[in-house]
Amino acid sequence: MSSQPALSSSKADLPPPMVSLAFSNAYLPTDYDLSLEISSKANYMGLVVMDLAPNKRALFSGSDPFQLVLNAVELVVTDAYLLAGTQHKLKVEQNRKTESVKFSTDVTFDSLKNEQLRLRVHFIGVVRGVASMRDFTKGVFKTKYKDGANDRYIISTHCQPSFARLIFPCVDDVLVKTSLKLSLTADEKFTCISNTPIKSASPIGQGRRLVVFEASPKMTTSVFSFAVGEFDFLEEKIDLSRQKNFPLRVYTQVGESGRAKLALATVKSTLPKLVQKFGVEYPIAKFDVIALPFLSDGGVENWSMIQILKDHLLTPDSASPAEMLKITSMIKNVLVHEMVHMFMGDLVTFESYDYTWLNEAFATFMANTILNEESDDNQVWFDQLASDGFNMKRYQGLDNMKPIHTENVPADTIQSTFSKHSYDKGIFVLRMLAGLFNETPCENYDNYFSAVGDFINENKYGLFKPTDLWIFLKEHPLNKFKYDIPTIMFSWTRTAGYPILKVSRQGEKLLVEQHRFLYNPESKVEDVPYQVPLLVKNSDGTYARYMLTDRRLEIDNCLLVNANHSVIATVKYSLPQYEAIAENFEKLSNIEQCQVVLDLSTVFSEQYQDSDDILGFVVLMNRIVKEPKIVNATAFNTALSLFNTLTKSILSVSYFDDQNAYQAIAKWENTVASSLLNSFEWDGLDFRQLPATELSVRATLLKLDYSSAQSQTIAKKLYKQLLHGPKGAVPIKLVAAVLNNVQASGSAKEYKEILGIVKNPDSVSDHVYEEHSTADVRTAALTSLGYVTKSDLQQKTLNYVLNNMDMPSVELALVGLKHQPAAFATIWAWFCMHYNGFYAKFMKDSKNQSFIRTFHGIVQLVFESCLCSKELTAKLETFLKAKKFEPLNSEFQRVRAAFGDRLKLNEANGQLSRLVAA
Repeated sequence: MSSQPALSSSKADLPPPMVSLAFSNAYLPTDYDLSLEISSKANYMGLVVMDLAPNKRALFSGSDPFQLVLNAVELVVTDAYLLAGTQHKLKVEQNRKTESVKFSTDVTFDSLKNEQLRLRVHFIGVVRGVASMRDFTKGVFKTKYKDGANDRYIISTHCQPSFARLIFPCVDDVLVKTSLKLSLTADEKFTCISNTPIKSASPIGQGRRLVVFEASPKMTTSVFSFAVGEFDFLEEKIDLSRQKNFPLRVYTQVGESGRAKLALATVKSTLPKLVQKFGVEYPIAKFDVIALPFLSDGGVENWSMIQILKDHLLTPDSASPAEMLKITSMIKNVLVHEMVHMFMGDLVTFESYDYTWLNEAFATFMANTILNEESDDNQVWFDQLASDGFNMKRYQGLDNMKPIHTENVPADTIQSTFSKHSYDKGIFVLRMLAGLFNETPCENYDNYFSAVGDFINENKYGLFKPTDLWIFLKEHPLNKFKYDIPTIMFSWTRTAGYPILKVSRQGEKLLVEQHRFLYNPESKVEDVPYQVPLLVKNSDGTYARYMLTDRRLEIDNCLLVNANHSVIATVKYSLPQYEAIAENFEKLSNIEQCQVVLDLSTVFSEQYQDSDDILGFVVLMNRIVKEPKIVNATAFNTALSLFNTLTKSILSVSYFDDQNAYQAIAKWENTVASSLLNSFEWDGLDFRQLPATELSVRATLLKLDYSSAQSQTIAKKLYKQLLHGPKGAVPIKLVAAVLNNVQASGSAKEYKEILGIVKNPDSVSDHVYEEHSTADVRTAALTSLGYVTKSDLQQKTLNYVLNNMDMPSVELALVGLKHQPAAFATIWAWFCMHYNGFYAKFMKDSKNQSFIRTFHGIVQLVFESCLCSKELTAKLETFLKAKKFEPLNSEFQRVRAAFGDRLKLNEANGQLSRLVAA
């Protein structure tokens, strides 16, 4: 290697490389006996005594003088002694750059090899003040809160990932697990809490007391914790399989314990489930949860002393039913997630923060499964797959996505060890893995948890790598289908993205072909086949399993590939398969129905879409129209939204170049909308009795075709109630659809009424129910201005936008016009007429964000409208060449690229027209 003097000189200024003390020290602590004197002052006195044992990982010479390096930050060591038969005072050297302190003496290692070594260190630590969410919590920190007129204190700790070094000198590394015995001296009015039960508490005078905790099992310093302060608490006692009267407590600020009832009930129901599912005894004789006013990570899995930000743990004193439902779900999810860590993460621990994705994904996966057991019809996993799973796949389709597995992640904070994309994908990879242990698809993963529990019992208090777990699971007797789990998991964690599976007929068989799903057709990313454990569903309800390890696999004919959405994949079929799925749609589970529709929505407008996907969707929609009760509400709403996107995209383009297709699709749209609206009861209905998913379906139905007589009739009745009451008559989910319908056939009188709502949404807000603000009502009214169909009212809307370009969100008034191809020429003429004014204001007031958003909305509407017509496109291109305004040219390129999605949906118009006309 050639020398580079310039670089070598700069390297001299860098701190020495951080070498893990778990490898460099000749001896390592086996246990800590830690004593701290805590008060509300800015510092505390500490003493730590640790037994030392030879480090099998280290290489050292016996003739070397003894030295030991510990992690320490913001600690002042006042004295240190090595106890080895006799006492040796140690030299102390602190190094801020390496966050360490070195203890040394002239005594050699050889002279100490037959001695039991013990290190005794006296030190002073810092209590950090935390007064807001902006203050980072680490080490020992103090917060002050008010209880009426009284000032009260909470002093607590945050050690994860490597902040124990701010509390006491230690080897602050996940590779080192030790027992820890804590003694706290504190004000006798303070409650003291730590990882283990209190062994003794005795007054020592001057209003102080000494609290001694039981020695902990072996654990990492990252999950050590204590809290000292003024708390209230709720308590329950439960019987675990081998522990009677096991105490559970949730600690809160004084006066807030009444808000902890849900948290305590969740702990009470969850801990026995975890013990039962894993078959692992809980190793600590109590379980506490602390609600803190400030905590940077939101929730921390300190062993048997979980700390959670109080707003994520305690229910509010009052909230609407909808808001309380969200809060309840959040509290349960956060709490159960942290409780899973008590077993997977604390009792057995990943040997590196490179595996944070698995630590966190496993906790969420198991929390979802436990909470799913409390739901109706697998609702938790159903919602997860339809929302989080779908969004995860959207990101994984990008060609810059990295694999789940990463190495040498920084561990400055727990957030720096954490990749959201790896975590999100990891949850569903674990669901796939757990499903391999089930004989039939379901959301009960007890076989998998039992196998993981056996692994925990075998490796109790130890460290492990993911590959250790995969190998163990492969050999476990509950792996009845003998899956090669290490190979499967290597594929899914080391290969970025996920596959698209193309299913086509091959004689009497089906051919499944896989490729990496990518949005960018020009991507140079290598198309590596995934290890895909395929589960397929037959029309008779039976299942079959296959292992797709290469590009293609021939399988027996079946109804559905990837049953129960067991693998992260998008599946597209040939038309005969779509026809079979439509014919048997009622035989699919709720998850599978959503899967089919979401997969179609993923394929639409992408490089993978062909005519079979468009026609297959039409066949499926026609089946749903014929029997709407066969489809669950979420899949129904997704299908309706996809139908709306498809028809509006085709109508806006075919209006100009294929009137036959336009007429056929418009008629089909009207037929579908009218038929489905008629299948629902509307008159005299109490909307409050309907679930949110059905309200969403009804709102989407009312938006399908504003020319539908049924849609108009329903909307006008609701419009009267919106204007005149009674109070809480119209759900907020329907307001936009109602106003859009009214505007579509409305007169100048109704236009004026709705414009009045834009100006004064409070005038009707009391007639709306569900969680909403007046801003929501105003937005719905403002957006409806673009759905007018009469030319004079369209001109009013355009002029309203023109005269209010500084008004926040006024560009929303243009949205409805982009669905009206008959108005596109009018829009173009209006834009040309007023362009010079737009340009002048843009140049003069380019920092006015309200104006810039409005101008951008106008330009996007105009460009999208013109691109639908070859004639208007030509006029637009001529206009752009003449104006030579770079922001317009850039926006045109962006809009034209996005417009390709709309054109893609028009590729099967001829076949589609014939199919819907049949």
